[in-house]
Amino acid sequence: DMVSRIAQLRQQIDQYEEESSSENLILKNLKGQVRSYMLVYGNIGVRGPGMIITLEGTADDNIAYIVEQRKYLINLVNELKVFGAEAVSINNQRIVSRSDIVLAGNHINVNATPIAPPYIIRVIGDTQTLKRYIDYRTVLFELMKRDNINSDVKFLDDIEILPLTREKSIQF
Repeated sequence: DMVSRIAQLRQQIDQYEEESSSENLILKNLKGQVRSYMLVYGNIGVRGPGMIITLEGTADDNIAYIVEQRKYLINLVNELKVFGAEAVSINNQRIVSRSDIVLAGNHINVNATPIAPPYIIRVIGDTQTLKRYIDYRTVLFELMKRDNINSDVKFLDDIEILPLTREKSIQF
């Protein structure tokens, strides 16, 4: 009930802000800047064209150790951002500048949330640039293939990436 109430209140706030900013050009520009910052920080959901990459092992083995040891997820996220990814998520965990991807026992944690294979990476960005990245088949995909990790790539016109659900606290 509280989650739905929070969603209703956020809609009301957005409505009030929209009404006030439609009259004032400066407020409208500031609202656009705030929205872009919220997008980068992962506070709002994103929807648009992009691709879905699915990584899974060829056998029933747990590939978490290999993926973390070789830093496949971290390198993949970094390469996708270089090639114009605007928003990335791994198994519905939004990746932002403060996200962590670490091995925790026999599974991987993303944003302190355990995830399990298959790893589904959702990417929103310019599909032409992302297709160019996939077509050139970087060394990363070849290395994953050698480690018996299959990658399946699908390009879609409508992908949704949810907002960051749990914010990492700043300690220092």
